[in-house]
This record gives sequence, structure tokens and C-alpha cells, in this order.
Amino acid sequence: MSSHSGHSAFARVEDEALITGRGRYIADAPQPGMLYAAFVRSPHAAARITSVDIDAAKSSPGVIAVLTAADIEKAGIGSISNHPPVPGGRDGKPLAMPYRPTLAGARVTHVGEPVVAVIAETE
Repeated sequence: MSSHSGHSAFARVEDEALITGRGRYIADAPQPGMLYAAFVRSPHAAARITSVDIDAAKSSPGVIAVLTAADIEKAGIGSISNHPPVPGGRDGKPLAMPYRPTLAGARVTHVGEPVVAVIAETE
């Protein structure tokens, strides 16, 4: 049982199925024509990206698209953030939200930052 924000406790009914491997997730229900995304992530905490070679991935069977920061920029996709601007700065203005690129371009700033997205017919 859990209690959240003063609300009454509630019983979780899905836990046993999930922890015993009998649970179903959205990935367990593939749809016709469904595509999969996989990300190449940075192994470095801070690094400059000098080049990204995507030729081998693009020519792999079943690969539909291989996207880099240049593709994202060309498509006009800007920063992603975890939430909308938060009010409450000392002067009452919304707090500044850092720029979070969809895919790292010139540099990575943390381990695991996505650098390339691969869209394919299979996992």
C-alpha cells in the first residue's frame, strides 16, 4: 500500500505479474508496420564530437533512417525539456530552462547522451 500527498492508500495490483515476468508491456503488442528506435549513446561524460560515420548503419538491412543532430536541426526540432517553464525565480519570472538537444551535435555533456537515432523494422 502507498499513500501519496495525503490521499488514501491504494493497493497496487500489477506488481506480482510484473516481477514474475508475466506482465505485459506495450512492446509485447507489436502492430503491423511498427518501427523501432535505438540510440547510439555517448560513453563519455564530456567530449567534443569531431565526426559521426553513419554509412554502415544506413546500409544495414531493415534500417529505415539514421538520424544525427544535423538532421534534427534541418527538421527544425529545437530543445527538448522535461517540463514547461517553472515559475518561481527570485524576481517572480519563470526559471531558465537549459537547452537540451534531441541528439548531441558538436559536443556531449553526459554519459549516455544520445548522439545518433536508428529507426528500423526490427529491434
